[in-house]
Amino acid sequence: MMTTTMLSALLLRTEALGRELDRLAVSRGLRDQSRTVAARQVGGLVDAVARQAAAECERAVDDEDVLVRLRPLLGYLTTLTDYADLLFARDRPPPVSLVRAVQRELDKLGTSGKSTVRPLITVGGPGNFETDPVALWQTLYRPEVLPGLDPPPEQVHVFSVPAIEGSRALWTPIAVGHEVAHIAERTRDLVDDMDVDSWLDAAEVEAWQQEDDDHTGSASARVTTAELTEVLRSWAREVLCDLYAVSSFGPAAIAAQCDFLASVSADQAITLGSHPPPRGARGAHARGALGDRGDVSRAHRSLAPMEPLRPAGTRQSRRPASGRHVAGPRV
Repeated sequence: MMTTTMLSALLLRTEALGRELDRLAVSRGLRDQSRTVAARQVGGLVDAVARQAAAECERAVDDEDVLVRLRPLLGYLTTLTDYADLLFARDRPPPVSLVRAVQRELDKLGTSGKSTVRPLITVGGPGNFETDPVALWQTLYRPEVLPGLDPPPEQVHVFSVPAIEGSRALWTPIAVGHEVAHIAERTRDLVDDMDVDSWLDAAEVEAWQQEDDDHTGSASARVTTAELTEVLRSWAREVLCDLYAVSSFGPAAIAAQCDFLASVSADQAITLGSHPPPRGARGAHARGALGDRGDVSRAHRSLAPMEPLRPAGTRQSRRPASGRHVAGPRV
């Protein structure tokens, strides 16, 4: 009886979620194309859950075995339902101009190889831009639960922009420049190419912390070299993406970044463990790359580690000189 109830509950949930995703998978123009592709991909996984549930019931040797086999599928279905709600429940579509701009930048960067990459721009919380550098399918698909499924021909990357501020023209360089750059950076492992792990050594870290202790007059909590390296890797990612926005939009990128950071975060002090990079340090890197005369070509030269338009396999690593400044990579 319990096994029948669990199977019925699972199938009813997949049917209900599938109907909603079918409704969403109707393209009404450019703004809805990515949502249509994303809804079909999530819907395909939901259908696969129903098929896998039927197959697991046939393989089960008794009722207890059915329960063991269905529980992972029920948990996975909950994950798909939650993600569908996150992607589609807030029906406040972004401007078509923003969708077009992000799509053009993705095409220019060539982040997809032979696949088609589509941006799904969703409405998120206020005061925050987020990008999932991993494609939607890779984020959701779990081969241990649904074995043997082939990836779709189109990759959907989810961008989340704040409902009110996200469409402001002033902040366009953030979505179209910085956030798109995160996809290229992760796809091409650019931080790994920069060899960030070699930028620090234990003796330098200990010296910095001792200097902090001497300055404050008390012993601070120790940060290991490994922990600090992870922080530095995240700083390198953010600064690289800032510089890409500067190379694409020039002074407008710095204006967008400063306005955004000033509006959403209090001033930060530069500390050994701070994350993300303090806004003052990020602004200094961006202004330094552009120069006093607003020379965009200088920003392009500073962006050598990213090499956004160079074919994969021809990039060159660039390691900064050793030093005590830890506010981000020396670019």
